[in-house]
Amino acid sequence: MKIKTKSLFVALSALLVLLSLAGMTCAAESVEIRSEVLEYSFGFGDYISPNTWAALYYDVKNNAHTEELYLADCEVEWDDGPFFDKDAPLAPGHVGIVYLTIPAFQKFEYDWSILIDKPFLNLESMEYDTQKVSVPAGFAVIGFFGEPYVALSDDQITGYHADEYSFFVEGYDDYKANKIAPLVANDDSKFTSKAGTTLDLGNEYSLFIEQIDVEGNEVHLILMKDGQQLKKNIVNTQTSKDWILKTTVLGDKDRQVLRVHVDSVFRGTKDDLVTIDGLWFVDYLNAFEVKSDVDYGKWEAAHISSESLAYIAEDVALSSGSVIPLGKDWNIRVQDGFEVPNVNKLNEPQKIDEIKRIDNSPEIKMDLAYRLPELNNRFYLFKEYTEPGKYDIRSSISKSVDTPQYVSSPIDNDFVVISNPYIGQDLSDYDVPPLPSPVERVFFLPDGVYTYRNFAAFYYDIDTDLSTEVLIAIPQSNYGGSQSFLKESPSFMYLTTTAHTDYEYVPGAGLDENDNFIDSWDSGYDIMGYFGEKYVPLNVVDSEGFHRHDRTKLEKFAPLVTDDDTKYTLTAGGSLELGNGYSLHVTQIDIKGNKADLALYKDNVLITSSIITTSSGGGSGNWIYKDTVLNVKDVQLMRVHVKDVFNGGKTNLVEIDAVWLTDFKNTTELTAGDEVGLLEYNGSLPLANIIPSRRSYSNLEMPNSESILVFFLKNNLAMTDEMDVAIANSMSLKAYEINPIPNPIPTPGLHVTNEDTSGFKYYFYVTREIGNLSSDNGGNNNGNDVNGTGNIDGSNGDGNNNGGNSGSNGSGSGTIINPDNEVPKKPLPFGMSALSVYFFFLLLLIILCLLYLRYRSRKKKSGLN
Repeated sequence: MKIKTKSLFVALSALLVLLSLAGMTCAAESVEIRSEVLEYSFGFGDYISPNTWAALYYDVKNNAHTEELYLADCEVEWDDGPFFDKDAPLAPGHVGIVYLTIPAFQKFEYDWSILIDKPFLNLESMEYDTQKVSVPAGFAVIGFFGEPYVALSDDQITGYHADEYSFFVEGYDDYKANKIAPLVANDDSKFTSKAGTTLDLGNEYSLFIEQIDVEGNEVHLILMKDGQQLKKNIVNTQTSKDWILKTTVLGDKDRQVLRVHVDSVFRGTKDDLVTIDGLWFVDYLNAFEVKSDVDYGKWEAAHISSESLAYIAEDVALSSGSVIPLGKDWNIRVQDGFEVPNVNKLNEPQKIDEIKRIDNSPEIKMDLAYRLPELNNRFYLFKEYTEPGKYDIRSSISKSVDTPQYVSSPIDNDFVVISNPYIGQDLSDYDVPPLPSPVERVFFLPDGVYTYRNFAAFYYDIDTDLSTEVLIAIPQSNYGGSQSFLKESPSFMYLTTTAHTDYEYVPGAGLDENDNFIDSWDSGYDIMGYFGEKYVPLNVVDSEGFHRHDRTKLEKFAPLVTDDDTKYTLTAGGSLELGNGYSLHVTQIDIKGNKADLALYKDNVLITSSIITTSSGGGSGNWIYKDTVLNVKDVQLMRVHVKDVFNGGKTNLVEIDAVWLTDFKNTTELTAGDEVGLLEYNGSLPLANIIPSRRSYSNLEMPNSESILVFFLKNNLAMTDEMDVAIANSMSLKAYEINPIPNPIPTPGLHVTNEDTSGFKYYFYVTREIGNLSSDNGGNNNGNDVNGTGNIDGSNGDGNNNGGNSGSNGSGSGTIINPDNEVPKKPLPFGMSALSVYFFFLLLLIILCLLYLRYRSRKKKSGLN
């Protein structure tokens, strides 16, 4: 039989399309860095600083931060500074945002100190004289939408404390905030290498060690970009030891872009070696000028100068359940159910005649109390990362000495003070919105106490306002301790509990006449934050899948893999990657019986399967997989909802619109005394005895039926400068000695923050990884227990299956069709993107076609066809 070339090409193209559709189930992870949760109200005004939002640039070690955001419900503009027109309110639910950044002094990590003339008052002559002093050298750093840049200058910037309140700057007038280049390297680590080796700097730049001359005390260095030589220099270790590269950037001559300090050259046992212990480099080839006529999304340039940069998003409408792109990868997330508060009822407290607090003793009745109505007015800013790599989500920055910062009133209106959001500040001297009242913000947290409000890694559901985790680094007397978080003996404890929440898929069937849920999906499930990750205690369900409420047994739990209400349409043989190595496969589809045979796999091994009958076929459409786990019966491990089965014209299809799954193969069981990293599990206590982790102070009902897990630091830590220690799971602690150099660079007449000169700063962080290829490789089904198609026998109606292999290990290479543009849930193996795989197959198909055409041509010429 002859096969036409065109037909072959069409067939191969169709195969490529099928491959691309199948690949849409493999999806990318992401990491979200959120700000503090804000609450909209009339007269709303708030600000976001690098202390509270880790997406803003903050070098804690050198106290270098340059960015801040102001939000208000009125018109905003720039008039020698941010101006909020309180007499021109925006429409209800709308906010205006000002973004401001100004260069700050940041030290070189390597000690490139220099001698300068310091003025001092000669008491004998009563005249000013000068003396030589050694001062730190650095550069003008500027955060630009969260990324560190360098405001280019022709020399280093130096500074010192003349007294507690002043600051000397050399070269200050020369840097330009509107001509910036990405900061690539600022490092004082030691690197010892031989000739012919390359030191990676980042951004495709490298430093090539071309030659080492031990006799002449010289090393030949070449700056490379993408393998191409840019600049070269010879450094003599007996003279300057430094290579300071200056070049023309953006039309300005002698811009400093590279510093290399060579410690020594010496002869090793086999090779001549060089030690480099200082590096500083900016990506000058990608430097750019910030221009006033260039906007970024909703960010419109308001003030662009050599001293500062300001942008305004002048009218942003907050709408329920929305994600609003602002520009530069910054977004706003608004809670589902968001509503503008009713100004007439906002300040009308609800009267509570009795508040019940249930302890181990009989019921206790308290006197009258008041609380304000709960508002659905929450939103926050966030930045989402999708590129493979590791990302740290940090808490706010705390200080070992719990004293307020003193900030004097600035004279220069271009400078706006970033104050500690958890210590009250008098901002009456500024033309900015006032701080929200404690009622609006619910409560202020003491420095060193972390919840979802100031630690974005902690579990938080903005739609339901649920959170479960608390970390206390400075135990207060009413929290069960009196010690301070000191360098000599740091102490902290971690607490978490459970919260009841809804499935993402909510049928909304409502309640029957006995106030019982009609649909088991509406009964929800329990969830718990555990060191920043989402876990679920062993949720027990009854025979129909309704949740049986019991929060006293929290010590047995498993990671939550997915809770998804996206609609997926699959063919027989198709599969859906769920995460953590789990996958859901469609074995067979029975259109006449309104049934689908589904199978759950873990790392390519069949776990269980079930036949589900849709609601149109008289079933529930539910597959609720439960089993005994850690000696607990009827634990729900997975639930799936099948909406429909139908014929797509050429093949039978099944539509799945809800999947919920726990990683029941990786459960945790805690017993008092267990060690979790550096912590020791102390057991569970009634929630009423501990700080309310997920309630405002106005909600006083705390029944003892809820418990909380308590962890203490098991041993003392020896705190050191730049401490970076893993605590438990992916949570770590970082601490730095307080740097006495103030920030930012002052202008004449400008006062700066009076920082402590002793103690240290510290913060906690959780590391999240995108592109972890160690486990999520399951789901490639090669089973062969069942072959063929046709009607399915043995239906159990609503698909309630309690485990065990059912012999339904599906075969074939089915596809997923129309997955509602769902974002892929995990990367492809070996770091390959889906797009690169598709192009690979496309290239392969083209090559096959060309080979086939060449083969036909040769046959034709030889007269054999």
